[in-house]
Parts: sequence; structure tokens; C-alpha cells
Amino acid sequence: MIDMSGKLHTIEVKNLKKNFKISKNKQISALNGISFNVKQGEIFGFIGPNGAGKTTTIKILLGFIPSTSGEVSIMGHDAESARFCVRIGYMPEDHSYYPHLKVKDFLKYLAELSFESGSVSEKVDKVIESFNLEKVYDRRLDDLSLGWNKKVALAAAFVDDPEIIVLDEPISGLDPIAVEELKSLLKECKTMNKTVLFSSHQLSEVEQIADSICIIDKGDIVKKGHIDELLSNSDAGSLKELFLNAVGEHS
Repeated sequence: MIDMSGKLHTIEVKNLKKNFKISKNKQISALNGISFNVKQGEIFGFIGPNGAGKTTTIKILLGFIPSTSGEVSIMGHDAESARFCVRIGYMPEDHSYYPHLKVKDFLKYLAELSFESGSVSEKVDKVIESFNLEKVYDRRLDDLSLGWNKKVALAAAFVDDPEIIVLDEPISGLDPIAVEELKSLLKECKTMNKTVLFSSHQLSEVEQIADSICIIDKGDIVKKGHIDELLSNSDAGSLKELFLNAVGEHS
């Protein structure tokens, strides 16, 4: 779908619901019929408290788990088909890869699985340079610190030159220099018309990076839109204040 600005909606979510069965006669609702769109070339911040439904939504978008009801469209494909038709880079919050592999071998393995044509070595060299991984290129994954592991996980999401990048808590665990590098990289993605959806609890960083945001709480969307417009139409002086007000009103 194309919106009034003429931009394609890369991601469309309509009335998405997800229930989890926790016992024979009981289930809980993780998503209560949420809807939102992400435009092509947009950096979209998906934020909310712990347990709000962020990771559940992301897993449904990526086709990892089914929804209970509702619709998901990724560049015109449903979530299951998009896994095979759209180049999507993904970094999970809890990434646990192959600890015995060296960084270079892990990235080479991913490059060999890539849908994108081109040299494996060139793909690996590109992400090594983009994420400044030269220092750990020859080290095993289980020998890396939290921060280096996070950088490798981010690099892994970019190996396939993705059209859509989905990052679950990409900022936590990164030092200030790595955070600035990530911000620059995401802004570069925007200039290349790539679409970025990321979740984060680092609201000051979200405010600096994202074009639009969606605040989810207890399975409901409580606020969504362009950050500048949301702030100008409220009494909040920052995204953090806007977030706290929206979640507080929903309690």
C-alpha cells in the first residue's frame, strides 16, 4: 500500500492478535489486535515496557511463530512467504550462535546462505569493515565480550545486504563508540531506502535515530506516529516523557 506521501508501506500489520495457551483451560493474550505501518526507507522505533509484546510481534513478522488472527504484509508478501521472497536482516535480543566458530567462519557461513548474489569474501569483508570487527576476526564467538558479541550479531544481520532490517534491542550492551557507529549505519540505511524496524529501551537513542515510533503496552498500541508530530502535539518535552505518559495513562 502507498500512503498519502507517496511512500510504499514496506510493513503492514492489521488487527494482529496472539494468544498463548498456558494450561489446558487457560490462555493469555499477548497482542490484542494491534495495527501499524512502516514506510519504505523509514527508521521505525518499536518501544514498550518488558512483556509489552514487542518480541512477540517481531517473531510473527518474521514468520517464526503464527498469529492467532490478523494480517501481516512484508513488501506485499505474508510473513511466511516473505522469509523466502524478501531479504530481511534480523538480530534477536537473545542471540546465541555457534560458540565454537571463529567470527570470520560464522560470517562466511551466513554469506554462503545468502540470497544476494556476489562474492562470499566480499560480503564478509564489507560487514567486517562496517562494524570494525578486525580485532576479533580470528577469535571464537565464545571468547568474545558481550559488546563484541552484540557487534557480531549486528554484522550478521547485514551480511545479505537486506532490504528490511529488524533489530531487537540492538543498543543494549554496546559502548558509546559502538552506539554512534550503529546510529551512523542506520542513517546510511535510510539514505539507501532500506527499512529499519528496531526495539529498544534506550529512549534517548531512539529519539535521535527513529523517524516514527510505536509505543506498545500490555499488548495494545497506546501511541504511534512521527516523533516530531507526537511531541509537538503533546506536553512532553522528550520521547522518554511521552513514553511514560502514554504507558501511565494506559495502566
